[in-house]
Amino acid sequence: MAEQRTDKNGTPVQILAGNNLYAIRYDESEVAGFTQYVDNGDERIFFHTEVRPELEGRGLAGNLVDVALHETDAAGKTIVAMCPMVRHWVAKHGDGLKWRGATVDDQQVVMKTF
Repeated sequence: MAEQRTDKNGTPVQILAGNNLYAIRYDESEVAGFTQYVDNGDERIFFHTEVRPELEGRGLAGNLVDVALHETDAAGKTIVAMCPMVRHWVAKHGDGLKWRGATVDDQQVVMKTF
Protein backbone atom coordinates (compact mmCIF):
# COMPACT_ATOMS: atom_id res chain seq x y z
CA MET A 1 0.00 0.00 0.00
CA ALA A 2 1.40 3.41 -0.89
CA GLU A 3 -0.13 6.87 -0.75
CA GLN A 4 1.44 9.66 -2.81
CA ARG A 5 2.22 12.84 -0.87
CA THR A 6 4.72 15.68 -1.11
CA ASP A 7 7.08 17.23 1.41
CA LYS A 8 7.09 20.97 2.21
CA ASN A 9 9.22 21.60 -0.90
CA GLY A 10 6.75 19.81 -3.18
CA THR A 11 8.99 16.77 -3.66
CA PRO A 12 6.98 13.54 -3.94
CA VAL A 13 7.22 11.06 -1.07
CA GLN A 14 5.73 7.62 -0.55
CA ILE A 15 4.17 6.34 2.65
CA LEU A 16 4.20 2.58 3.06
CA ALA A 17 2.55 0.44 5.74
CA GLY A 18 3.57 -2.96 7.07
CA ASN A 19 5.28 -4.88 9.87
CA ASN A 20 3.86 -2.70 12.67
CA LEU A 21 5.13 0.51 11.15
CA TYR A 22 4.51 3.17 8.58
CA ALA A 23 7.55 4.38 6.65
CA ILE A 24 8.14 7.40 4.44
CA ARG A 25 10.66 7.67 1.63
CA TYR A 26 11.54 9.65 -1.45
CA ASP A 27 10.88 7.70 -4.67
CA GLU A 28 12.63 4.34 -4.39
CA SER A 29 15.30 5.61 -1.98
CA GLU A 30 15.96 4.38 1.52
CA VAL A 31 13.55 5.10 4.35
CA ALA A 32 13.55 8.74 5.47
CA GLY A 33 11.46 8.12 8.59
CA PHE A 34 8.99 5.82 10.30
CA THR A 35 6.40 5.55 13.03
CA GLN A 36 6.03 2.29 14.97
CA TYR A 37 2.98 0.84 16.64
CA VAL A 38 1.65 -2.20 18.48
CA ASP A 39 -1.91 -3.39 18.01
CA ASN A 40 -3.65 -4.27 21.27
CA GLY A 41 -7.17 -5.49 20.59
CA ASP A 42 -9.18 -2.63 19.12
CA GLU A 43 -6.43 -0.12 19.92
CA ARG A 44 -3.20 0.82 18.13
CA ILE A 45 -0.42 2.12 20.37
CA PHE A 46 1.93 4.49 18.53
CA PHE A 47 5.14 4.51 20.56
CA HIS A 48 7.95 5.88 18.37
CA THR A 49 8.37 8.22 15.40
CA GLU A 50 11.71 9.10 13.84
CA VAL A 51 12.92 11.06 10.80
CA ARG A 52 16.55 11.07 9.66
CA PRO A 53 18.16 14.22 11.13
CA GLU A 54 19.31 15.59 7.78
CA LEU A 55 15.70 15.45 6.52
CA GLU A 56 14.02 17.18 9.47
CA GLY A 57 11.96 20.29 8.77
CA ARG A 58 10.50 19.00 5.50
CA GLY A 59 7.13 17.95 6.92
CA LEU A 60 7.90 14.25 6.69
CA ALA A 61 6.83 13.35 10.24
CA GLY A 62 3.56 15.25 9.86
CA ASN A 63 2.77 13.53 6.55
CA LEU A 64 3.65 10.16 8.02
CA VAL A 65 1.60 10.54 11.19
CA ASP A 66 -1.36 12.00 9.28
CA VAL A 67 -1.62 8.93 7.05
CA ALA A 68 -0.96 6.45 9.87
CA LEU A 69 -3.59 7.92 12.18
CA HIS A 70 -6.27 8.31 9.53
CA GLU A 71 -5.75 4.72 8.32
CA THR A 72 -5.89 3.53 11.94
CA ASP A 73 -9.14 5.40 12.48
CA ALA A 74 -10.58 4.05 9.21
CA ALA A 75 -9.75 0.52 10.42
CA GLY A 76 -11.94 1.15 13.49
CA LYS A 77 -9.06 1.21 15.97
CA THR A 78 -8.57 3.71 18.77
CA ILE A 79 -5.30 5.64 18.49
CA VAL A 80 -3.18 5.48 21.64
CA ALA A 81 -0.76 8.41 21.55
CA MET A 82 2.37 7.36 23.46
CA CYS A 83 4.89 8.91 21.07
CA PRO A 84 5.39 12.67 21.64
CA MET A 85 5.09 13.42 17.91
CA VAL A 86 1.82 11.50 17.68
CA ARG A 87 0.48 13.21 20.83
CA HIS A 88 1.36 16.63 19.40
CA TRP A 89 -0.16 15.88 15.99
CA VAL A 90 -3.41 14.39 17.28
CA ALA A 91 -3.91 17.21 19.81
CA LYS A 92 -3.56 19.76 17.01
CA HIS A 93 -5.15 17.97 14.03
CA GLY A 94 -7.07 15.03 15.47
CA ASP A 95 -10.62 16.41 15.53
CA GLY A 96 -12.95 13.55 14.70
CA LEU A 97 -10.37 10.84 15.36
CA LYS A 98 -10.89 8.39 18.20
CA TRP A 99 -7.80 8.65 20.40
CA ARG A 100 -6.50 8.78 23.94
CA GLY A 101 -3.24 9.32 25.77
CA ALA A 102 -1.08 6.40 26.83
CA THR A 103 -1.03 4.80 30.27
CA VAL A 104 1.49 2.69 32.17
CA ASP A 105 -0.44 -0.38 30.99
CA ASP A 106 0.14 0.67 27.37
CA GLN A 107 3.87 1.03 28.07
CA GLN A 108 3.89 -2.51 29.45
CA VAL A 109 2.16 -3.83 26.32
CA VAL A 110 4.86 -2.23 24.16
CA MET A 111 7.68 -3.52 26.37
CA LYS A 112 6.31 -7.10 26.24
CA THR A 113 6.26 -6.93 22.45
CA PHE A 114 9.96 -6.09 22.13
